[in-house]
Amino acid sequence: MKKRAMLKWAAAMWLLVFVNGSWPEAGAGDSQRADQALSNITRAILESGEKFILISIEPIRTLPERSTAKTEYFHNHKVLGQTEIKDPKQKSELLKALYTGVEQYEKGEFAVPECFVPRHGIKAVAGTNWVELVICFECKQIVEDSNKGHAWTMVSEEPRQLFNRTLQEAGVLLAKR
Repeated sequence: MKKRAMLKWAAAMWLLVFVNGSWPEAGAGDSQRADQALSNITRAILESGEKFILISIEPIRTLPERSTAKTEYFHNHKVLGQTEIKDPKQKSELLKALYTGVEQYEKGEFAVPECFVPRHGIKAVAGTNWVELVICFECKQIVEDSNKGHAWTMVSEEPRQLFNRTLQEAGVLLAKR
């Protein structure tokens, strides 16, 4: 069991360094483990924040182009489009799907991530606090970045359909498979 926990920790650290370009800070947020399923602080910002934006991103990381000021990037992924979720019911449905996806994966077996090709992101703001989630449903990972620190968790593919439908209904382009 210790070997599995060590592999999980190593995979999480590798992913954080790869995605964020830095080692996670000790004591970030209220999470004692890098793999804790969305910290309480993150959940509070997602649930009560005044801004909640669902983002469609290009799965391949690219460096921002200096010559194109119009191109927007989210964690070095080109933004294909985004929609601000203002309807509390719709926001609640998206969060319920996300939390259920995290809980479903926690009940499943851990697998070392083989990829990280995210197609979805969430940005939430509550006052001066913010959180950004970079989500890869393909390899079932979420990277959490906030003004409180960095974390990582796993998620099932379950929320993907709702996220895609929400983006499409808002006229946002989805990344190609």
